[in-house]
Amino acid sequence: MRKLLLATATLLAMSVSAMAGTMNLMLDQDSGAFTQTFLGAPGQSTFNATNASFGNFNIVNITGSTTPTTSAPILLTSNTLDVQTTTTTAHTLQVWITANDLTSPIQLVDFFSGFTNVALSNGWSVTLESLVSTTNQMFAGTQLATDTFVGGVIPTVFASNFNDQFDVGDGPYSLTAHYTILTDGLGQANSGITVSGVEATPLPAAVWMFGGGLAGLGALLRRRKKQQSAEPQAA
Repeated sequence: MRKLLLATATLLAMSVSAMAGTMNLMLDQDSGAFTQTFLGAPGQSTFNATNASFGNFNIVNITGSTTPTTSAPILLTSNTLDVQTTTTTAHTLQVWITANDLTSPIQLVDFFSGFTNVALSNGWSVTLESLVSTTNQMFAGTQLATDTFVGGVIPTVFASNFNDQFDVGDGPYSLTAHYTILTDGLGQANSGITVSGVEATPLPAAVWMFGGGLAGLGALLRRRKKQQSAEPQAA
């Protein structure tokens, strides 16, 4: 019995380890003028950066979480990214937050990308993008969804949601939240990206049988009508 319990505990530990994602972060200002990368360790599921200076930006807060810290069906959340500029000149800040080593769900997945922006200075814009990589790449992949928000004189909360279906194979795969912030002097951007996913559910067998039955019934009725029209009419 003791050996059985130990074996069960080992399997559970392996299962939890396999489900754990790895968080990674990369920052870039003005296409390489300043670049910094933070790589997470296996099983590390949360990244936090608070009150850090990066180039001409002050990183008020950046968070990123993946499984098992996030609750299903959320696979990647990066709420919130909050940055400020420390200069009156225009700059571009790009932020990539990647969740690697995802092993569930697999095969054909229905992805849901949610983009929000709760603060964006006048003259600024932010492009939010979700990416998926079937080869488990960091900071790269195929685009799932994207949207661009533009700051106005009056602060406005922006939000948009997208549904996308993608075949990730047997995994592991990665998801990336990508932010591109264009500044126009002093200001602030506060945005968030969340990506959820569930295995796409095929139509139940009963539905296919029902559909086939209707098609067969239609064919039978057409043949019967054709036979009746071919029969000689009584005088």
